[in-house]
Amino acid sequence: MRRFCAPGIVALGLALSGCAAVLTGTADSVTVNSEPTGAECHVDRMSQPIAVIKSTPETVRIVRSSYPVEITCSKEGLAGALTVTPGVNPYTYLDLLGGGVPYLADSLTDADRDLPESVLVQFPVQR
Repeated sequence: MRRFCAPGIVALGLALSGCAAVLTGTADSVTVNSEPTGAECHVDRMSQPIAVIKSTPETVRIVRSSYPVEITCSKEGLAGALTVTPGVNPYTYLDLLGGGVPYLADSLTDADRDLPESVLVQFPVQR
């Protein structure tokens, strides 16, 4: 019976789990800012609530997805909205070193997506 060496098992585990998921996880922390500050915001994806922010700026943890995130804010009768489309997680390019299996793992868990660290929701100019 052949013995497996520990480094080989570790390498296989990393290859099957996906580089981006291992290195960065499957969620992003996004700081929501608004102009003016102190607004209440609702963070949704596909009409499903993700978070409610009582007063900006605040950081929320958002699970990665290929679908955009909609942020709507209001303060003193004014409102602003922003749609954030996820980009590509740069760590996904490390998957090329392991062939297609790591990318498949990252793609299935949406770890190949990335949201910005902070966003700014601007309200219309008051007249």
